Amino acid sequence: MTLGQKLKQLRLAKEMSQPELAQQICIEQSYLSKLENDKAFPSDEIFSQLLIALDIELDDFLQGFEQSVIQTQLCKIAQISRHQKQYETQSVNYMLRWIMLSSLLIVLGGTAWLAGEKKWIFDKVYLSGHVYESKGVIKVGEALRVFSGYKGDLPDEILARLSFQSKKMLQHSGDYFVEEVTENGVTGKRFYQRARKQRTSVTNQANNWLRVFAVFALLSGFVGLVIEHKIRKIRTNI
Repeated sequence: MTLGQKLKQLRLAKEMSQPELAQQICIEQSYLSKLENDKAFPSDEIFSQLLIALDIELDDFLQGFEQSVIQTQLCKIAQISRHQKQYETQSVNYMLRWIMLSSLLIVLGGTAWLAGEKKWIFDKVYLSGHVYESKGVIKVGEALRVFSGYKGDLPDEILARLSFQSKKMLQHSGDYFVEEVTENGVTGKRFYQRARKQRTSVTNQANNWLRVFAVFALLSGFVGLVIEHKIRKIRTNI
């Protein structure tokens, strides 16, 4: 689209004749005809009067023009030239912010990943528990403490059935508890006696969430840098 074509399009949209528009901006109809046929170029003053008469803002007026036409032809008008320089400055600042934000996301993502891996922020969670031990399966009718005492004092049949097991319990279950079991074809009970306290460390889930955030930030930052030139091209062609 050329400047003349745009002027004619806007005039017809306002249902104005050439004489009517020419009279409003105090120019000859022949001069307006030359402007619409791209045989003349308006001065800054005439261009401003045209915008007022056509009741249109500069931003709206420039819609539909290719950037090459604006830069090579329309920028001869001082008002458009100033507008274009301001727009280019804003575009440069926008793209700089885009690049800085993408880079910041990459740095933040990398730092968050290291913090999650090295546990810089969230340390391990320590849980206090209790260890219960059982020496073997107690047959029906036998005393719960049949395996108690020194090994040398125990009958051979009892010694042969020694089968140590231990259980870690987060909650205190008393000094002992009994469980019904069937092991190696023998049905009976296991007598578990509290042996000691134990402090167990488990992974802090906050570090896993920190790694998830790190991956999201890293991917967002890298994608931002990859598509930056496309965004710049789109803004240039607006």
